Amino acid sequence: MRPAFQQPAALPPDWVDILADPLCPLDRVRCSLRPAYARAMSASNEKSPLPGPKATNVRRRVGSGNSDKLPGKTAMKTTIIVCDTCDFSETEKFDAAGQTGGEILAGHVENLASRVPGLAVRRQSCLMGCERHCNTVVAAPGKLTYVIGRFEPCAESAQAVIDYACLHRDSGTGQVPYKQWPHGVKGHFIARIPALDTAPGPAPKIDGD
Repeated sequence: MRPAFQQPAALPPDWVDILADPLCPLDRVRCSLRPAYARAMSASNEKSPLPGPKATNVRRRVGSGNSDKLPGKTAMKTTIIVCDTCDFSETEKFDAAGQTGGEILAGHVENLASRVPGLAVRRQSCLMGCERHCNTVVAAPGKLTYVIGRFEPCAESAQAVIDYACLHRDSGTGQVPYKQWPHGVKGHFIARIPALDTAPGPAPKIDGD
């Protein structure tokens, strides 16, 4: 015959972890020792406060919590769209080599962007802004889109577009304060288009504010 269970007068240290574990299979032992456990904890609290929970080495699950800080997370790219059919000048469609102004500007932008992280370049045949050639678009998902034109098809214009696109890339909304605009894009803005994949809200402040 199994002897009757005797409740100990004092709580052994090893039982602290056992009783704290809700998955402990020793239900009868755990339930029987709870009064002694409570008395021991009460007496301990009178002498010193209970220590905080022990630190556990738990590996963080990928995809949980703040995913922005996960290793390998890259910032969203800003895309520069260049119209490759824009005229070379007000009077000429092509240059002496047979290239349009848009093709020349696109080549400069692509060359510069290849050395800048977080930027992508696309060509588009006609952005329907022929009277304001050469035209570009700076865009990213969830951000304001800007149409920038009236550029000369040269490396200096391409550098100004790249500099502005970098600021757009680093902005959470795509909006860049006027005081940060590169000099080469001032006076070249044609349109600002709201992001279509965000909830409607109050109109953003003017960039120059």
